[in-house]
Amino acid sequence: MVRLAIGILFIGCLTSTACKSKKDMANKGDKKTTEVTPRPGTPSVTVNSNFMRPKSNPAVSVEKASIDGNILNLEVSYSGGCEDHSFELISNGMYKKSMPPQLNLYLKHTNNGDACRKLVMDTLQFNIEDAKYPGGGDLILLISDGNSEATRITYPAN
Repeated sequence: MVRLAIGILFIGCLTSTACKSKKDMANKGDKKTTEVTPRPGTPSVTVNSNFMRPKSNPAVSVEKASIDGNILNLEVSYSGGCEDHSFELISNGMYKKSMPPQLNLYLKHTNNGDACRKLVMDTLQFNIEDAKYPGGGDLILLISDGNSEATRITYPAN
């Protein structure tokens, strides 16, 4: 009796497209990449040809970086917890002549005088579409906070 039930389940599974759901089958072979829509209020990278990196910046550490479409996600940590902190991503728009080209981005951190010492972890998002290399192709972004080594990430052309 148990063997019969297992046999029926096995045959039923085989006849229903190898135990895959309709959604799995519909997405099979669909390799389109979807453009990520920035959440409302997502700031864009500021490109200013006159930008000069300031001599000091409140400490912030980029723990992890990823890119989804034109959205740069930065997982950061910093000291604070008592005041609101704000961040801006700035570039002078000067691409380094390398293959692939490189672009320096500066993560400006405003701590509003926060003297608290709690370790804050945050995820920042920036629309980096304005940083695309005008000649097309991949671009290496070098994200610096002015206090530590730059974080490198590839911004793919498509």
